[in-house]
Amino acid sequence: MRLTRRGLLASAAGVAVGGAAVGVGLESAGGGAPPADPVPFGPQRAGVPARQHAWTATLARDDDGNPIAPRFDRLLFYDLQGVPAPAHARALEAVPGIRGSLELGAGLDWRETRTGFVGTGLPARHQDVGGIPPGNPVPTSSPLFMGFKSGLLKNQATEDYVTIADGPFAGGTTMQVSYMRLRLDSWYGSLDESGRVARMYSPETTPEQVKHFTTDAESEPNLINQAIHRYGVIGHSQTSARARRAGKPLIIRRDFNTVDYGEAGLRFVSVQRSIKDFVTTRSAMNASHATVENPSITDTINNGINEFILVLRRANYILPTRAERSYPLLAGRRFI
Repeated sequence: MRLTRRGLLASAAGVAVGGAAVGVGLESAGGGAPPADPVPFGPQRAGVPARQHAWTATLARDDDGNPIAPRFDRLLFYDLQGVPAPAHARALEAVPGIRGSLELGAGLDWRETRTGFVGTGLPARHQDVGGIPPGNPVPTSSPLFMGFKSGLLKNQATEDYVTIADGPFAGGTTMQVSYMRLRLDSWYGSLDESGRVARMYSPETTPEQVKHFTTDAESEPNLINQAIHRYGVIGHSQTSARARRAGKPLIIRRDFNTVDYGEAGLRFVSVQRSIKDFVTTRSAMNASHATVENPSITDTINNGINEFILVLRRANYILPTRAERSYPLLAGRRFI
């Protein structure tokens, strides 16, 4: 398969290519008997971050200082054939230094390409797909299908925070990739703007407030008991914000919409120091205690945006440092 030099994201069981990152699948990180001889490589390219997940400094900013996400994304997934050898590692490592199209071998077989986008106007242009009702309900000003912003400065962890501090993958991080199908018929067909705001943020939040959000979503996590008992509705941001430590989020969201398979979807990509941090955040989003305290709230009904998403795929990865990105568990590998 011929690719452009957009970068690689590799795993031992499946390789996701995109965003100049190479990672190893957690489920197979210990598989196979690697060769015992050292694997020397050339020096790392000057001027690029040692951490593959260090993107923020390269992004433009809006007037409030929020990073502006790339408008188009691509994830390429590969399967590893056999046990990698030093020659495979050298061939894979040679890819960021080649300009133009190239032939990617290195013992990898292409499995799937996943595409997507995020940015003002793009969802509106792509809303003639399954999962979105007729009538063009997605606002032309929206960067995402559900009509709201994502990834504000203070509702994201920092790259320093999500970096693994010690151990064999020190300097790296973990990555979680999910594919979610969006069910927006009732989102736009049954809910007015206030109802959508209540479920995205909190029932205490007004549409007018949302227009003025700058660096964080003021979603009133401290008023969740009031939301449960007075309103019978809780917000997605309201529940997710309870997973913060000392007021700071645990994960960096790098998600984007997709119309792959002819359906409105979300590629939810996040990086975090430990997959446990993702699980903590996702568990907070479920708000299981609310279903006990008020029967009008279920796992999906009146419970944030849970009713409007269906998770079809999810995978976890280790994202090593740039120096360790090509088959990082190969015995004796080192850079000189």
